[in-house]
Amino acid sequence: MELLEQFFGGYFHQDWPEDDPSWQAVVGRYRADETDVEAGRVAEEIAQLIKRYPDDDLLAAKLNQLGCYYWPGANDLYRAWLSEVADTLR
Repeated sequence: MELLEQFFGGYFHQDWPEDDPSWQAVVGRYRADETDVEAGRVAEEIAQLIKRYPDDDLLAAKLNQLGCYYWPGANDLYRAWLSEVADTLR
């Protein structure tokens, strides 16, 4: 989980909108900063996170715990958003 804490806490922190205009730009900046291997590891950990937390509210709470301040509009949208993030990282 440390890798996800670094990703979400470092890139989707509470002031992320001041750094980037969209979540896609945040992920793009991460991709520019990190290696393909590291981005692939984050993508795999995101996939494992989605499987580990099948309940939408628990998944939202876990993301909050990881320092993620992005909200896709509803807790039931996190799963789809995370899948998109993982796909973009690959």
